[in-house]
Amino acid sequence: ILNELKRWSLVLRALLFFFFVHFNFGRSILPAGGGQDFFRNPILNAVYTSYVRLFRFFDLKLLRLAGKTIVVTFQGDDARQARYLWQNYEIHPAQGADYYSDAGDAANRERIRAFDRYADAIFFLNPDLRGVLPERAQFVPYLHVDVQSWESNPPNPRSTAPLKIVHAPSNRGVKGTKHIEAAVESLKRQGHEFEFILVENMSYAEALEVYKTADILIDQLLVGWYGGLALELMALGKPVICYIRTTDLSAIPPQMAQELPVLNANPETIEETLLRVLKAKREELESLGRQSRLYSEKWHSPSAIAMEICKHYSLRSG
Repeated sequence: ILNELKRWSLVLRALLFFFFVHFNFGRSILPAGGGQDFFRNPILNAVYTSYVRLFRFFDLKLLRLAGKTIVVTFQGDDARQARYLWQNYEIHPAQGADYYSDAGDAANRERIRAFDRYADAIFFLNPDLRGVLPERAQFVPYLHVDVQSWESNPPNPRSTAPLKIVHAPSNRGVKGTKHIEAAVESLKRQGHEFEFILVENMSYAEALEVYKTADILIDQLLVGWYGGLALELMALGKPVICYIRTTDLSAIPPQMAQELPVLNANPETIEETLLRVLKAKREELESLGRQSRLYSEKWHSPSAIAMEICKHYSLRSG
């Protein structure tokens, strides 16, 4: 009950004091789903579920009626739908994740429809989302990293130590970790020397220290775009291996696509890609790391991206 009172308090504050409301991860203030197993008491669950259904997206309606500018950013699984992935892509995260469902797809479609009705602007961070969002939705790069505050530390071209390859799966299924581990084991059986570090069960500070010493990051092999971690490693001047779905690149600026420094790999090509990396000269990896840093500075500047987004904050107020 306290949480819901806080939600309504925030809705009231937004109505009274805010001019612009920017929602993130496709979520508004009031709950839009769930509740069936929120309480141990089945009666309370039924009451809460009815409450959620009654006021679903009601905050968006109120804000719209009050003349507020509404903006939303979709990040990934807040919009992705399993059926669309299976029908349109040969490689996709639903092949590895077990949390996609028909109910989840329906909830995402309802969420997208609500924001399409009430929002003045819709943004998305992953190119594949263009296929499930309204045509007016616009791509924006990640802006959670202040690249200038990160010290660049590309691979040492004079090092003779085995390459240090890092993989940090937030979700093993989505990241395609099993394919990465299989490629690593195969290469080691063939006699190739390198250090593979799986970053799990660490604090962020501990993980960051590992990233600083890495020579290259393997991000993911199924999603089709690089994630926030890949941006952090690029800011550190590290090369990144990741599955980039080339058919989605039309959703991003053409020059951004042309300058993308990521080494493209999927579950079938990851071993071949790693082998090329192991055979590459250290100077080549250093050069790729420096390209990655420059790319992150150019395309992921928080101030530049924020200025572009802010242009949409005057749509209804001006």
